[in-house]
Amino acid sequence: MRHNSFIRCRTDGLLLTGERPDKQPAAAVQGTIAEFNVVRDAPVGYHAAQSVDATLLRRNHAYSWYPVPPQPWQPRVRVAFQMDDAKAIAVTELNTSEGLEGNGDENQIIPELRGGKRPAARQ
Repeated sequence: MRHNSFIRCRTDGLLLTGERPDKQPAAAVQGTIAEFNVVRDAPVGYHAAQSVDATLLRRNHAYSWYPVPPQPWQPRVRVAFQMDDAKAIAVTELNTSEGLEGNGDENQIIPELRGGKRPAARQ
């Protein structure tokens, strides 16, 4: 997926997901490449769900200047890139994210979550 824009989504800007039986170990979606996309004002900019593996998210931009008010079950802090399965292969490179004030303040937007946790700092 290349050169798309997603504006003021109420849930996820770009959601990669697929159905699979609970006992099937293989991913339902594999080999997705998303680059040069823009997600604006969504609670989660780019989201690879549990059934997704071998994903490349490159040169994408997520920003939240005028966020849609969150639903009661949603966190107030936005997430730029979220991968639900910590063991899945997901490469993120050269992406950018901005919070309310046009910067990467992690109190406003979390750059990346893997398996519900922030990854260790990159060298």
